[in-house]
Amino acid sequence: MTSEKADLTGLGRAVLEDSLWPNTQSNHPLLMPGLGGKGKGVEKSALDAVSLVNRIKPGIIIFTTLAVFPGTPMYDEVQDGTFNEAGEKEILLEQKTFLENVDLPGTYLWANHVLNATPIAGFLGRDKKKMIETLKCSMENMDEEAFKKTFHRTRL
Repeated sequence: MTSEKADLTGLGRAVLEDSLWPNTQSNHPLLMPGLGGKGKGVEKSALDAVSLVNRIKPGIIIFTTLAVFPGTPMYDEVQDGTFNEAGEKEILLEQKTFLENVDLPGTYLWANHVLNATPIAGFLGRDKKKMIETLKCSMENMDEEAFKKTFHRTRL
């Protein structure tokens, strides 16, 4: 392990070893916005994930937003209050912060999974500004309470 390893308590909770990440474009990390929980999306998750991906230089990055399903240990943590889920605006801010700080113009970001409330996809060079604007628009126009009533991450 190196002293530069990212402490990923949010996006992608992982332990890194240099031997696992050869310097190639063949890595395709799946990052999970929302996994850090309420209040940890930007400072912890997004910026740690940026540190990770800027180091490993993946060809593709995949975002799949956290979904907490009944019958899972994380569901139990939500129920007993040991894990507080991030709200949708915080998850969008986490994604926006990631995009604003990542420096991989040749990498493709795919965040068009059914669990993502605001689908975005494109190359981090030419499409980054458009993706950031899409996230900003969603954040500015989202009614969090209405969203909770209409959008449910109950299945893949």
